[in-house]
Amino acid sequence: MAKKTRKPKSTAKGAPRATPRSPSSDCDHRRKVSRPKAGIQRRPAHTTHEDRLREAVFNLIGPSIKGTHALDLFAGTGALAIESLSRGSLQATLIEQHYPRRTSSEKNLATLGLEHQAEVVPATSLSGFAASPG
Repeated sequence: MAKKTRKPKSTAKGAPRATPRSPSSDCDHRRKVSRPKAGIQRRPAHTTHEDRLREAVFNLIGPSIKGTHALDLFAGTGALAIESLSRGSLQATLIEQHYPRRTSSEKNLATLGLEHQAEVVPATSLSGFAASPG
């Protein structure tokens, strides 16, 4: 059976037009999720896979998280710290160097009323390790 060939689309003048294509359009399978109604800011490419991974981590930890102090390195939007606070941590420390991400995590904490339980530190997550002696 012969394959059908498609005619190239034409512009108004009759010349075939090139269709721009991103290099990753064939393999880009990530679902883009819209911002939740609560006003939480998420990264544009937030995937449900990250939600499932975070949920799996906290299901493994289980009830032992209650009454602890959570440390969220490379905090980003603060989702890990927010999840730990919602599951019973008393306090959380978020460490994030990148200013826009840091302000995003601060806004997310304020939106949920958790800013009094969390501290956002403007630092590199690995800076303490680099300074420690050998």
